[in-house]
Amino acid sequence: MDAPKIVNGKPIYGIFHSRPNRFVVKSYVSGMGLVEAFLPNPGRLRELLLPNSKLLLEKSNKSFNRKTEYTVCGVYKNEYLVGLNTLRTNDIAEYLLRERLVDQLESLQIQRKEVTYNGSRFDFEVLLNGRRTFLEVKSVTLTGNKIAMFPDAVTERGKRHLKELQAFSKLENIETFVLFIVQGSDVDYFMPDFHTDLGFAVTMMNVQQNVKFIPVHVHWNSNMTVSKSTKTLDIPWDYVEMMSKDRGAYVLSFDIERDVSVNVGALGEHFFPKGSYMYVGSAMNGLSARIARHKRRIKNKRWHIDYLMSIASNVVHMPVISAVNIEVPLAKALSEVYIPYVKGFGASDSCMDTHLFSAPPDATNSAEFQDIILSFRLRYANDIY
Repeated sequence: MDAPKIVNGKPIYGIFHSRPNRFVVKSYVSGMGLVEAFLPNPGRLRELLLPNSKLLLEKSNKSFNRKTEYTVCGVYKNEYLVGLNTLRTNDIAEYLLRERLVDQLESLQIQRKEVTYNGSRFDFEVLLNGRRTFLEVKSVTLTGNKIAMFPDAVTERGKRHLKELQAFSKLENIETFVLFIVQGSDVDYFMPDFHTDLGFAVTMMNVQQNVKFIPVHVHWNSNMTVSKSTKTLDIPWDYVEMMSKDRGAYVLSFDIERDVSVNVGALGEHFFPKGSYMYVGSAMNGLSARIARHKRRIKNKRWHIDYLMSIASNVVHMPVISAVNIEVPLAKALSEVYIPYVKGFGASDSCMDTHLFSAPPDATNSAEFQDIILSFRLRYANDIY
């Protein structure tokens, strides 16, 4: 089998401009101006689709009844090329399996692709010692600090797949498989992204006796074909179990759409100009419930942030699961980039002057913010080294 390519035809290079919706990206292409392209990837990709990121596009040979004639195939992250077309992830998986390039999966034989069983569709039907079983493929692009994590967005479909694989395994008394195709910076470990989807992490732990998880790191050759050089990653299950609890810190990003004065409880009345803000809090027991409470407009006002949530728009929450309270270090990190606002806000038991910050528009999609949030989301993963 020929090695899959990251791009078909002549590669087209663009500079990332914006992502109007989940499946559309705009980029500047030399000689063409602003080009709209289809993005076949449902992930958030916030750490990849940053201002001035270099994109790899291809021109489609067919319209496929699409409004766009270009497709986003990849993005450069530092010196690494990361494939973004999840429709081709199965091609990579098939190549690795047929060429016997994945440790622990050398004996698998592909029988069929995209197979439906009892109403569920699996990526591959394979033979294991002459018996039928199933293998699912997942694309992983979130990497950093020697660690890869999945998913980068909540995936109900992903959790359902794991439970379906477990059910088949129990019924037929045979192991099933999930192959994670990891791209990006050099990594040694793979973990479920409990920060983003705690339910997926818990489900992974619950099914691991029946479902074998194989994360494999791949990279691209200079001719844009996938390399035969692969690396199977370790999953530190004890660490994953310790971390997969509903506790930690969080950042709330939100906008105030008009100049307004607000009575902030014991802090009194303060003026809040139109703009974007970030707030840091924590909950070492019931993190998800705390965040959900902040997002509700109608509630009894208990914390300083409650007084702003009733007038806030474009609220985005970013939890950071942690076994220890990192609220103050996280607030300190933001204070070095953004402007502290309202002394004492959310900081009654903190050494910081405030846990509220004024930020530029769309700051969560900036390289500065992504560097901060990822450093905290991966910080305690250093314990596994």
